[in-house]
Amino acid sequence: MKLTPAQAAIFNASILASQRFLIGELYTFALRDSTQVYFTNLDLDISYGGNTFVSNSLRVEGLKYKIAVGWQVDEQDIKISALPSDTLAGAAFFGAVEEGLLDGAYLIRQRGFWTVSSGIAYQDFQQPPLVVVTLFTGRVSTIAKIGRTHVEMKLKSPMVLLDIDMPRNTYQPGCQWSLFDQGCTLNRASFTNMFVVQSATNVVVTPVTFGTPVTGGDGLPYYEQGRITFTSGVNNNLISSVKTSDGVSFYLRFPLDNVPAPGDTFSASAGCSKTSDTCTLKFGNLANFRGFPRVPPIMISV
Repeated sequence: MKLTPAQAAIFNASILASQRFLIGELYTFALRDSTQVYFTNLDLDISYGGNTFVSNSLRVEGLKYKIAVGWQVDEQDIKISALPSDTLAGAAFFGAVEEGLLDGAYLIRQRGFWTVSSGIAYQDFQQPPLVVVTLFTGRVSTIAKIGRTHVEMKLKSPMVLLDIDMPRNTYQPGCQWSLFDQGCTLNRASFTNMFVVQSATNVVVTPVTFGTPVTGGDGLPYYEQGRITFTSGVNNNLISSVKTSDGVSFYLRFPLDNVPAPGDTFSASAGCSKTSDTCTLKFGNLANFRGFPRVPPIMISV
């Protein structure tokens, strides 16, 4: 655990004043689509940095603190326990992991310190933490096991990317950017529309009445590979990936835990097939397209 000079000064002053501390672990999952999800090992939600770290949800075990000299790729084996009702970015956790939601994701472990002021832990944890330090940042490397109650995986430090025997710039037909990231430059809000559930539905099909074009300029369903975010009802604030859509329904990639009810509202953002046609005809963003559609295909001689 490395402290900045300012953090060290705060700790030294607190120790000299014989203060006690409350300690809690904060975990951040940073997914490939730039979505970030926050959890804590405490039994109450924690607000920090404008984000809410959710308690009583995913439980992370096995992360260790290590001190070493020299450049090396740190590796950690962790276990994440969850209930069938627990979600990650709006999708059922176990199904989402199986479908690859954590592929290329990062897990950031931080430790927060709170000053004991009132003597009542619940109240003290509601105050801003005295200091929060980052203990480990790891990239999901391997999903070793998906069980009924937990998932086992390996995390490696970001330096593992230096072990990849590939150049910095690769040439492939599909765009290398993620839709709406810094390289893509598009604004998600400009390609997002609001909808209302129209009838009784199930956990994978959401019937609506489309008031916007169902098909993009590339000829593909407009919301295919996009995502929806519920803004009311039993699924409020849940995010789910869209497998495809047609003129009357969204078909979700991951089943929801709760069936949406008629009148529930949600927003839906467009998806991208990462082809130059989609970038040009659907988004008008060819200037930022990061693919090479005319790269010759791999030829195998028999």
